[in-house]
Amino acid sequence: MYYYNSTMIWTYVIILVVYFILNGVLASKASDVANDKGYEKKKWFHICFWLGPVAYIIIAAMPDKMLREQLSQLFASINDAGITSKESIKKSDNASARKETAAKKASTQNTNSTKYDDLPSL
Repeated sequence: MYYYNSTMIWTYVIILVVYFILNGVLASKASDVANDKGYEKKKWFHICFWLGPVAYIIIAAMPDKMLREQLSQLFASINDAGITSKESIKKSDNASARKETAAKKASTQNTNSTKYDDLPSL
């Protein structure tokens, strides 16, 4: 039979108390992240508290429900506006994109010629 003195027992008790406090704080923060992703906060607090680091990895890998909902609303509003495919977006943007590209090329050609005029000759 092992003999434990009282200081050793109190050391273990203090270590366990600190562990559970830190685990509770980390589980609270992880459940906040899960809540931000659209999952139930209380449920994920308990999962994180009892599973620890495994649950933190699971939360990090979970998809973001809020972002998915916002994207689906955005796509629905785009479809309601009459834009139904990527090709129609490309067609409407091509003319303006060509004009912008031509204007940028012209401005860079003009600045390139004046860029070296200020240098002293050798």
